[in-house]
Amino acid sequence: AGKTTLFNIITGIYIPTGGKVVFKDRLLNRMHAWDVARQGIGRTFQNIR
Repeated sequence: AGKTTLFNIITGIYIPTGGKVVFKDRLLNRMHAWDVARQGIGRTFQNIR
C-alpha cells in the first residue's frame, strides 16, 4: 500500500519523482535525512531487537 515508501520519502531516504512533501510550511523534498531529523521527524520500528 506504500506506507514504507511514504516514510522513506518523508524521512529523506528516497527522493520523490513528483509532488512535494511539506511539514510545518517547510519543503522537505531533497532534504538530507539528518536535516529532516532536525525538523523533529524521525522513525522507529515496531519490533526492537
